[in-house]
Amino acid sequence: MTYTGSVLLALGALFCSTLQKAKFHIAAPVILILCELLSPSCSSVAKTQATASQIDAADFNQQVRSFLQSEVTAHVADIKSLDPPPDRVLGALTTGEFSWGSFIRTLGVYSEYFGTRKIAGHDVPEMIGKMAQIELSHGGKTWAQLYAGMALQSFGTDLNHNALWQGMTTQQREEYRKVARPCPFLR
Repeated sequence: MTYTGSVLLALGALFCSTLQKAKFHIAAPVILILCELLSPSCSSVAKTQATASQIDAADFNQQVRSFLQSEVTAHVADIKSLDPPPDRVLGALTTGEFSWGSFIRTLGVYSEYFGTRKIAGHDVPEMIGKMAQIELSHGGKTWAQLYAGMALQSFGTDLNHNALWQGMTTQQREEYRKVARPCPFLR
């Protein structure tokens, strides 16, 4: 028997004596049997625990990228139109203070991180511009304003070369300025 197994048996015996005092007579033998059965797997877990705590950065990066791609793509694909905006995206309500504003930020960062302007066949800067108008029309404040500014910044602070900014009409730019007021490079 390994050290881990003997420790488990000792803990099991201690637990069982406590159970017996509490009049749980049937549970004691079951706990001892489980401890004996689990001891071989626990010792192998103890041996691999050192290597399991080390994560390959490339594998982790790929897992995160895959997760983000599948989730963001699924959400964007579920938005058939923003005129009118859907009441739900993948079953989640789109009303509330954080809904479109948070999504604006997500799309901006996603676009910047993956170096893409298209998600599920949708033009990201165009979607962000429309979502900002939705937020403004619903009285979006604080977080929506912050996230609209941050989404704009994801495409660069030089508005002459910013894909989101360049894709807007003069009127849309003025509307976007209202929702993204905290953004310092819009002043």
